Amino acid sequence: MADEPAPRRPGRPMKSGLHDLSHQSAQVRELVRALHALIAEAGVSYRQIADKTPGFKNRQALSRNVRREAGPDKHVVEALVRYCSQALGEPEDARLAHFLTLWRSAQPAGPAEADPGEDIPMGVGPVDLSQVAPILLLVSEGHLSAGAALLVASHPQGGEALGQILAEVGRRTPGGVMDLLDAVTEQAGAGTADSYGQALDEADPVVATAVRAVPRTRPEHVEVPEQVAAPSPDLLQLTPQEIQGRRRARQIRAGDVAQVAAELIVEASTESVSPTGFRRHVNIRLDQDLQRPLDIDRAWQLLLDICKQDPDDEIIVASLLSQMVADGHPQFAVSVLETVHSVADEGPGYVRTIQELMKRPTLLSALESLATGKVNAEPATLQALLVQAPPRVTAAFLLQNDPAGLDPALDICELPRLEAILRSMTEISYPATALVLARQMEKWETFFPQADGPEKKFASTFNDMARAAPHQAGLLLHVLIWQSPEQASTLMSTLERSHGEPPELGPASDAIGAALRHDALTAGLIARAARHHRPAYHLLDRVAQNDASHATALAAAMLHNDLPHFASLLPTMINMDALVIAA
Repeated sequence: MADEPAPRRPGRPMKSGLHDLSHQSAQVRELVRALHALIAEAGVSYRQIADKTPGFKNRQALSRNVRREAGPDKHVVEALVRYCSQALGEPEDARLAHFLTLWRSAQPAGPAEADPGEDIPMGVGPVDLSQVAPILLLVSEGHLSAGAALLVASHPQGGEALGQILAEVGRRTPGGVMDLLDAVTEQAGAGTADSYGQALDEADPVVATAVRAVPRTRPEHVEVPEQVAAPSPDLLQLTPQEIQGRRRARQIRAGDVAQVAAELIVEASTESVSPTGFRRHVNIRLDQDLQRPLDIDRAWQLLLDICKQDPDDEIIVASLLSQMVADGHPQFAVSVLETVHSVADEGPGYVRTIQELMKRPTLLSALESLATGKVNAEPATLQALLVQAPPRVTAAFLLQNDPAGLDPALDICELPRLEAILRSMTEISYPATALVLARQMEKWETFFPQADGPEKKFASTFNDMARAAPHQAGLLLHVLIWQSPEQASTLMSTLERSHGEPPELGPASDAIGAALRHDALTAGLIARAARHHRPAYHLLDRVAQNDASHATALAAAMLHNDLPHFASLLPTMINMDALVIAA
């Protein structure tokens, strides 16, 4: 008997990821979508179901079973329905009968026919499929050295039988054959690889042309030897798209992301490819090919084919998007992130995970391309991506792209994790951070601020920053007073009004104290700002209470700046309980 389901968590449906159901029949899709709806209604996840139900290894195995072309197994359907029914607190009998009816309707009437593939005809001439399966497994799992060694040992001179084997593999994954030929070149020399290419050409010229069109790049990592599992009995029944996706997922896992990106760019290119031969130097990047304009929908489908073969697709997507940006295709990366973000419920969280896994320079480059209009997207996309980006990336973006000058303008107070972003900005540049803040404050309502207005939100964020890192907050305030005394006065006045109770003035007063200790000129800057703009006497008096030397410095600076003016304000200071400074 399975354990009781974990308490239901509203608003946390099953992870959708990038998996679609286009490879399944209409009846199977109806069943799977009904299961997805049930899991979402129950507020549970594949991970919870796999952890609490005996017989399931992990959530990846459960997810793969549901996404199979033939649909989930009967016992999987039963387990999912029972678990969700328990989570909902409802009887399972009627619901289980309904889902078993859907499952029976999704079963094929007879043996499934082999998928002939989309572009390359299958089955030219007789071939022993028992010789194809081991090679196909080694290629799809990324064990190219082992695959090349097996071919060289079995067919050292090439020949017709070898050509048929390569043709069968090439109909499913042209890139896999090119990988093999590269490995054969390394092991047995260029002459053997050329003879293999000639055998393929004689066996099937169409497949040979597709193989020649595969671009080559330098691998980023050396292949790591692993124990190879026995060939799956249904491996030869997989479609070419599934084999290609499986191979490319393994390549990305092995670190050869550049090769996969180059293949996707060439296959999704709107321009034709002119293949020149089987062997190309692996250390040459085909930059002229990588700059081709892309059919985004085609590239998107190729990415989906890869993600279907790897349950942890966040790593796959992040690695590939980083490489695509580096290869000059930020439009594809932004389009993927924008599309995934639009997925209800878990889309934004999934985008956050992808952006956290992406290389920071390439993510920043993609965001800048979006901000400068080099890529096309909905107007709200930039802010949506910045909300989910790592704070360090958002910080660097805000310093390089004035948020007030964006179209539409960006209010940084609308960004979550603003304290982390602000601290990252100061770590990069205090003057640039102060300039960004000054331009933001120009749009604030300073006389009658709203309770949920940006000025109150930022004051709260600054207070949190001052509480965690008073020296960092103090240096920022020092630079802001130097650059923009009016905006600094506005900030201090807002801090005073937003956190008027004495205990809540502590963090802000500590930050001002840190600024005074950092530079003796800070007292004069504060006095000048208080003379010409809005003074925050209550907050400054708290600073004076904390340290007698600060009280002396502030009072002396005010009297030196304008003795008659500040002397005339002594009654006002006393009425505001700024007694230390007044004294």
